[in-house]
Amino acid sequence: MKKIKILDCTLRDGGFYNKWDFDLDAAKDLVASLNKSGVDLIELGYKSPDRNRFYGLFKYSNEKLLSFVREYSQCEYAFMIDAKEFIDGEEPDYELLDEHVLPESESVFSWVRIASRAIHAGAAPGFIRYFKEKGYRICFNLMGGSMVPDEELVRVLELLEGKGLDVFYIADSYGSFYPSDVRRKMKLIRKHFTGLTGVHLHDNQGLAYANAIAAIEEGVDVVDATVMGMGRGAGNLILEQFLLGYREKYKASHIRPDELLPSIDNYFRPLMEKYNWGFNYTYMLSGINNIHQSYCQYLSQENRFNIPQISEILSGIPEDKRSKFDKEALDETILKILVSDDDDPTNNIPIYHSDEKIKSVLIVAGGPSLRKISDIVPQFLIENKSTLIECNHTGFFDNMKDREIVILNRMKLENYLNRFSDHPTIITGEVNIANDFSERKNIYRMPFSLGELKLEKENVSLPDYDAGMFSIAYALKKGSKNIFLAGFDGFENAGMNSRMDAFFESLEKILEGYGVRFRSITPTRYRDLKETSIYALI
Repeated sequence: MKKIKILDCTLRDGGFYNKWDFDLDAAKDLVASLNKSGVDLIELGYKSPDRNRFYGLFKYSNEKLLSFVREYSQCEYAFMIDAKEFIDGEEPDYELLDEHVLPESESVFSWVRIASRAIHAGAAPGFIRYFKEKGYRICFNLMGGSMVPDEELVRVLELLEGKGLDVFYIADSYGSFYPSDVRRKMKLIRKHFTGLTGVHLHDNQGLAYANAIAAIEEGVDVVDATVMGMGRGAGNLILEQFLLGYREKYKASHIRPDELLPSIDNYFRPLMEKYNWGFNYTYMLSGINNIHQSYCQYLSQENRFNIPQISEILSGIPEDKRSKFDKEALDETILKILVSDDDDPTNNIPIYHSDEKIKSVLIVAGGPSLRKISDIVPQFLIENKSTLIECNHTGFFDNMKDREIVILNRMKLENYLNRFSDHPTIITGEVNIANDFSERKNIYRMPFSLGELKLEKENVSLPDYDAGMFSIAYALKKGSKNIFLAGFDGFENAGMNSRMDAFFESLEKILEGYGVRFRSITPTRYRDLKETSIYALI
């Protein structure tokens, strides 16, 4: 068995979870551990021209800040570029590349990896010439390998053959490959490309390790992995698993996976607890159906949907929209599956019609801060002459019959109705419910659509299928001028707040000059949501 090269790309692929903002001490510890473990190559991150938002160091791989890697010389170092970021028309943007790429002789890097879809492969020969002149060894990573037909794969291989490329990679971007797919693809690559080969494997179906072994048996030269599998969506081939299995199966005595254990315990296990990558039902479904993992990540945020709903939504995404995340296509699918057609003759939830205004409301969501103040909410409502609107069922206010509950989708609504036969007014986004509940008199709906935020008299459009957004829109439709929020805590990871941050920012612009006041009376991490204290208002 020939010795393969093992490439770790934790700091690059793992950055999809933390915006490449790894603690520098953790990165140094990881690099030191990897150099002792038997890994051959370390991909430290991207080089990207994107300056439109905050990303951490490893999105830009600035050599001035990475000089510490020179202390660890047992590994070579690589950076990745996303080809589409550096393409002008159909050719590489050489001036832009020069702004970000040093000659290899002045850099900590000796390898570059070009990540590209087949549609951009025409620019690859230009990239290869450019990086060869700079002195780098070069990998071309063909993304979305499971979606590339064999004839298209052959076209790309023939385009790159003889152009000076060092390694051709096939990337299982959606975790869709089975070992038989890997074997077939490897045979095809070997037939049409004489350079080295590599595989980049995602673990949506729990098959990354088996696929790596299949690739090795077919003669692959380089295998990617990440510590604890940290990577986009379900994650990657787990490095410590692969190192241990490779050492034992192929008697590779130079491999020492135990060197990674302190770094795992000190840094990466806490990261996994925080970001929760790894196998789950929806990631496997996306792998089976060649669906981009960003759909799963988006649908899993903030527990807005349960597993059956996510499964149904993923299955409903049109096939031509599955390979690349498309928010508009996702919104259309959510509406189609979870919000029934207004003109459906089976509709049995009436539209809410009332001229009664609610001047002041307290909208409560399920953030942990709500528990701390739930006992004094009744006093707050009295002192501030406010009506309580509950987002879904929090369980803290079941003795308050004069509140209103917003339950946005049918599954949560019917679960609630099964538990409570006597309940306050319910406002929903659904148009019908099971006939068992259709005779109840205090269930109403507010029609809405998904899209750019609009709060017009006859048209409510929300950017997301979200009970908090819906509740605020409902309060505004009821004429509320003073809106208090509680339990809208947000997340410690600022990136997970971006959806609601954008909503509050848009809301503030729309309502500017209307005299509507929004304040959170509990702590919040949402950037554009102003805070006060419930204790100052009683």
